[in-house]
Amino acid sequence: MEAVALGQSAFDADKVLFHRPYHFDVARAPLDMVDVVTPFRRVVIAAELRARAGDRRFGQREGLALLETFPGQVSVHAEFTFHPLNTFVLVPAYRVAWVTERGVRIEPAHLDAAPRFFARRGTDSLPVPPDSAGRGTPPGPPGRSQTMIGATVVAFFSGASLERKDDPVRAVVIEEAGQGELARLPIDLARLR
Repeated sequence: MEAVALGQSAFDADKVLFHRPYHFDVARAPLDMVDVVTPFRRVVIAAELRARAGDRRFGQREGLALLETFPGQVSVHAEFTFHPLNTFVLVPAYRVAWVTERGVRIEPAHLDAAPRFFARRGTDSLPVPPDSAGRGTPPGPPGRSQTMIGATVVAFFSGASLERKDDPVRAVVIEEAGQGELARLPIDLARLR
């Protein structure tokens, strides 16, 4: 399986070239960047994460099992960084939708939001959905509150809802409730694997 081989490749340059078309730097506060994860890229990322951990046993069987777990799913990962003096208690109500050529909005089947209480590490971090256990968000010091300095928002879409031959999807729109549109990114899904 090509996706597994790419994820396990020892050549970092190959992986950087592969991930580049899926990654969009926005740099418009508070939105930093957006990543699109297709089924093919989901397998590449899983193989890459396992290889980074020293486990090369991720093979075709595991890749196919992953695709069966999330059949046709396309996800949009948005990374936010907040002003250090913010007073957020919860992640703001962000919305993510695909917009077709004719302006039809396609809403996600599910949306997850996870706060971040620490600086994002490195620029090569892969877009991995936050888990319900809050892994990656260390607890604050005992007896003291900690400022939320960012968030990861992941919108999950059915691939079937995005396959529109008569009216293809053309952009991802990210909005904050009550604040309007933060970004509109032209993305051609037909060019992504």
